[in-house]
Amino acid sequence: MITIDGGTGKIMYNGLNIAPEPVYDVWQLNDHSVGDDDIIAGSLWTRSSTTNTNKSNAITNVGSAMSVDSTGYWTFPSTGKWEICFSCYWQSISGTATRYNESFIYFTQNNSDYGIISRPAGNVYGDSNGVYDTFQNTVLVDVADTTTHKCYFRVDFEEGNSCRLYGGTEFMGTYVSFKRINDT
Repeated sequence: MITIDGGTGKIMYNGLNIAPEPVYDVWQLNDHSVGDDDIIAGSLWTRSSTTNTNKSNAITNVGSAMSVDSTGYWTFPSTGKWEICFSCYWQSISGTATRYNESFIYFTQNNSDYGIISRPAGNVYGDSNGVYDTFQNTVLVDVADTTTHKCYFRVDFEEGNSCRLYGGTEFMGTYVSFKRINDT
């Protein structure tokens, strides 16, 4: 049965909000200088817009924006169930192969104890022209409190090879997206 909650105005179907506040927020890596095994700093992210990456003027963000501090810790704008996607665009710049490239999503529910919730791995083969490879990780988290539930992103790759996580503003290479699915 569909009802409208008189106190909140939410449209409910069997206790589930069927019209939650929509949020879709995309941020892109704006530089190639991501260190191996480091949290990706907040200064390396730019909120995607129709002027910096999306030359077709398509809409890239809907609703409230995520926020990221200088260290790279992300804060959600509202509670709810959120899908997080971290898409990595790797580049071999000297033609040297890398045996492993990893991307990590970390999450905390108490603002201090972060744990890995996703860790895909791949490699980039060698080619004298330079090679690109993309892989991504996607997770669903329940953000019950925006002051304690946070995330960050980190990468790890074989050291000693000329491989980098591609970032820039000419197109969306490496990016993160946050999509609010429903209430918590």
